[in-house]
Amino acid sequence: MSSDDDSKSAWLDQLARRLRQQYGLSFDASHGQEARPAFERRAKRPLRVEQEIGRGGMGTILEVWDDELGRSLALKTLRPEHAASTSRLVEEAQILSQLDHPGVVPIHEFSSAGPDSYFTMRRIRGRDLAAILPLIRAGEDGWSLTRGLGVIIAVCDTMDYAHSRGVVHRDLKPANVMIGEFGEVYVVDWGLAKVLDGNGADSESPTVVTERADLARSGSSSPFLTHDGDLIGTICFMSPEQAAGRLEDLGPRTDIYAVGTMLYGLLTGGAPYEREVTSLDRQALLDRLRDGPPESVERIDPRAPSELIAICEKAMARAPEQRYESMRMLADDLRAYLDGRVVRAHRTGAWAELRKWVSRNRIAAASLSVLLGVATIGSLAFARVQARARVDLLHENYVANVRAASSAREADEVASARQLLESCDPQFRGFEYDYLWNECDTSLASIPTRMKRAMDVAWLRDGERVVVAGGGGASQIRVVHSVTGVESAHFRPEGVVEVQRIAIHPADGTIYFAATTKGGHGAIQKWNPETGDHEVIATVPERVYDIHIGESGVVAATLGRKIILISGPDSPLKTVYTRATATAVAVSADGSRVAIGNCYGLILVRDVATHELLMAYQETSSAFVFRLRFAENRLIASCQSSIHILDVASGALERTLFAHRDQVYGLAISPEGTRLASCSLDKTVRLWDLERGTLLRTERGHDGGVRGVAFTPDGRQIVSSSSDGTVRLWRGGSDLILAQELVHASSVIAITSDRSGRLVATADRAGRVRVIDARSRRLIRERIYHGGKVNDLAWSEPAGRLVTGAADHRVAIFDPFSDGPAEFLGEHPTAVLGVSAHPHLPLAASVSGTQNGEVGIWDLSSKTRTQTIPFPLALCVEFSPDGRTLAIGGGNAVALWQLDESRELWNESDGMGAAYRVSYSPDGRTVAFNGRERLVRTRDVASGRILAEFQGHEVRVVGVDHVRDGSRLVTGSDDRTLRFWDSGLGKLLMVYREFGGGIETVHYNTATDEVIVGGDDGRLSFLSASPPSVEREIPSDELRAQVTAHREARRLLGEHGTIRDVLAALDSGRAAIEADPELVRERLELLGEDPEWRLECAWDILADPDATPEDLERASRFGNDLVELSPDNWKYRFVRGAVHLYSGRSSEARIDLDIAGDIARQRDEGVPTALAAYLLQMVVRGEYVGALRMRVELVRRPVHPASGEVPIIRATTRLADEFLMGRRR
Repeated sequence: MSSDDDSKSAWLDQLARRLRQQYGLSFDASHGQEARPAFERRAKRPLRVEQEIGRGGMGTILEVWDDELGRSLALKTLRPEHAASTSRLVEEAQILSQLDHPGVVPIHEFSSAGPDSYFTMRRIRGRDLAAILPLIRAGEDGWSLTRGLGVIIAVCDTMDYAHSRGVVHRDLKPANVMIGEFGEVYVVDWGLAKVLDGNGADSESPTVVTERADLARSGSSSPFLTHDGDLIGTICFMSPEQAAGRLEDLGPRTDIYAVGTMLYGLLTGGAPYEREVTSLDRQALLDRLRDGPPESVERIDPRAPSELIAICEKAMARAPEQRYESMRMLADDLRAYLDGRVVRAHRTGAWAELRKWVSRNRIAAASLSVLLGVATIGSLAFARVQARARVDLLHENYVANVRAASSAREADEVASARQLLESCDPQFRGFEYDYLWNECDTSLASIPTRMKRAMDVAWLRDGERVVVAGGGGASQIRVVHSVTGVESAHFRPEGVVEVQRIAIHPADGTIYFAATTKGGHGAIQKWNPETGDHEVIATVPERVYDIHIGESGVVAATLGRKIILISGPDSPLKTVYTRATATAVAVSADGSRVAIGNCYGLILVRDVATHELLMAYQETSSAFVFRLRFAENRLIASCQSSIHILDVASGALERTLFAHRDQVYGLAISPEGTRLASCSLDKTVRLWDLERGTLLRTERGHDGGVRGVAFTPDGRQIVSSSSDGTVRLWRGGSDLILAQELVHASSVIAITSDRSGRLVATADRAGRVRVIDARSRRLIRERIYHGGKVNDLAWSEPAGRLVTGAADHRVAIFDPFSDGPAEFLGEHPTAVLGVSAHPHLPLAASVSGTQNGEVGIWDLSSKTRTQTIPFPLALCVEFSPDGRTLAIGGGNAVALWQLDESRELWNESDGMGAAYRVSYSPDGRTVAFNGRERLVRTRDVASGRILAEFQGHEVRVVGVDHVRDGSRLVTGSDDRTLRFWDSGLGKLLMVYREFGGGIETVHYNTATDEVIVGGDDGRLSFLSASPPSVEREIPSDELRAQVTAHREARRLLGEHGTIRDVLAALDSGRAAIEADPELVRERLELLGEDPEWRLECAWDILADPDATPEDLERASRFGNDLVELSPDNWKYRFVRGAVHLYSGRSSEARIDLDIAGDIARQRDEGVPTALAAYLLQMVVRGEYVGALRMRVELVRRPVHPASGEVPIIRATTRLADEFLMGRRR
């Protein structure tokens, strides 16, 4: 536990004792931060403390719940160590109560009880300016310099009002400026505020009156007063007079200085003096502040606008009299900058006024210039400047709009995103614009409904027509063709105002529906669109929430505190009563079970015939159950914004998907049972892999909450209905499910494509090389050629081969479409880290990075090395598009090599750490390098001069590539974001964050106009600028067959170990399979002799508590094979050591686990699998205290469900627990 946690816990304990002594309250502080004081006796209404939300200089801010009014408030009280500062809390309450301004948080209730005084105020939800400033600098979340200046102007307006009332804040800083969820700006924490004696207040405004101010004016020596010389405020934002302790000099201009420091932070990205005093020691900061002004803005960022620099310098003048006279004047200058008017702090005079007038009134200025007969040369120069300024302004607007659109799309506000994109100037549009535009509406088509609200949707049996239910139009139920939009039938039940839910009977296509009548009552009715027959089945004096029909034809519907069941056309109506209002219902496929959910989160499964209770599950937060669906032996339940996956047999919760931002109103299971579609009031449809619980895709396009969702009978498409009155068609995601089946646990670390872009090749850490059809995204071939990790690969068109460089020190070439072995060209002294293929000649280049590093040039025809270029710590290499030069990146420098003359054109120390990736622009004029730091630079190929810098990632940049014509640059980082930049100006355009794992590499494919991202979870992600299509979708029957074959192939490999053994078992009939044998053989060929399968199978065995000795023997065989294949792979050592430990071979286990732990610390420290290796390493060494701490750390780490780490953690924690509990020694 940290010291902060210790002090916080001690404070809560002390507060608990004081409350018990003074008020006799029931109060339990035994749980540290979870303690909940009760303010019932002192408060005018009951207040319940929820959590601590902040701390000021002397007080603590708590979130409290007002039970009587049902609202959340903020409560401020003093910390025990500041009990003597009661007067400050009292004065703060008095000041807040008398400052009536939108920028001051209003106070609600005040209780004065000495050190236990407190007051309550409005609970502000948002972020402080300190958190916003980095976003402004990076241009993220819709924040820009203009928007940031708007916040500072709002602070000026608030403080101008406070100054008019005679109040000085004295602790203005970014952390004390709150920006609410809707852009409102508040100045908070007035605990150090001072009420002036009246000279500083506006004579026309009433002065704030407080007890401390009265005592000060009377000359009292009360301990309520602050003594001269005290330091008040936060040092970096203090004025010089504050730092000197001259309290008599503190006034409105002290606050003006503080606002100047905020502007300084906005322009430089840091507080004053932070860059100069690295230790941030209090005394060092004070000494530096007293010594002189901070480092100038212009020196830190020469690109900062000169007008804003002038405003900042004037506000932060050392002498108070040289600063702005008032906050209003400071705000006026900021507004003048935004309006394009003269900034008084910058330039004044007639010429400045004329220039600013011209910039605001360009047309009038041009007319005036003609009338005045300006000289031709002068007018032409003016026109050029004016045109350039106009282009710059338009480009700034484009950048701001596209960034804001990206943030809006990320928040699922697609209507706002579309509006912003529509205002973007066409001349600046690039990949990011096309991608965002398509992402704003990923639907395949929109079906007209002529309804104000489309509440539910379902497919008829023909798979071509959809049934739409809702209200607000000429009819409540419509049958529409999904392609032509032609209506074939419609129905408006008499007395019905809206239809909430529909279900189609599988036998005759009768539509059952839940409706609301004009009197607000609920009804269950049915209508056959073919015959026109209509029947009212039941009515209740309350809303009917749900209706569902199973594949067997059993109908179930909620009806208040009961559900009704109809087993067949001649069967009597059955009733099942519930204790609370039933809100969701579902029938299993065979019609034998019915699931019921209620408004308090209780989910029951009963036998349809006997009503016997089969399962019960209580949702922990007692959330409203919106929808239920069976998926074989699982039950899927949506509760508020989450989706729970339950095992029906045991009632256990398998997994929770934190699925949406708002209530999940609809669920649908694909016909083959592998996919789940969900829809929500957050306006999105989301597609999930039901087996893994992973998100496959998010579909956006609706402008209103999405109420209903359904799969087509063949599973290739999804249809959804929305309260915006539209019905939309989407891709079904069957291609993504098949891709999921082929994802392995190892990271994808290299991607390339052939010249046509139709074929994509990838390499991963396990040594696999895959070839994928770029358009269908189907796996064509998968092979393993090296004995270890493949670090890079390139496609040589002239040679018709793939070139690979690997950790085994070798460079290889091979035909990816042949079954023949790879041809090894030669070796480097150490691992080959990068390769590149010449665009026109059968040549390849490779790099090996040591202090004696080198670049090798290879002739692919003769398979010989033709040249060696010494280059210390070489890390990456790339041929130029014309093949004339070679760009090389290393640990100390970047360089360009002229191939035909065999000489170095330039060599520059980049000053940004090692250069791991390199990318030429398509025209070959610029080259981009990314390094260990968070920086990417582009250089001029001819001179090596730096052209632009791209900085904004939080941690190391791992991938870089040029997009389209090279006007855009895409970068990927360990911070799990992909960023798109204007490559010429270095401006950030878009941030993409929707990755389940980390990023390893980035590649742009010209043919498909998409960015391909390789992840550390083994997945490929595709960001396409092309509209969506259904080309890759697979019918459910075919998908079911392929997925089953893949799983059978995986099972057989786990049982037999090698493809040869599996094929022998199949040929002899010893292997029983539940799939098409030919499909199984095809999958086995694609999987290859894959070590990762053996690794995964071994962990699956170790994670199984019922594993037999035969299973452990097979896991041991897998471990031995893996270590023999790659002795330096710590993951292989780890699994073999775990097998040894499970089998009681402690000495052998210690050898493997020590090697695994030591290598993991050097390469992958911090990842969950590495922590698991450390855990068993400590266990086998007998370091049980350290092992216990490591186990706690391990289970706290978030683990991606599809990363392959789940069985590893399950197995290691179970084994560690047996040692820690003394069951093993």
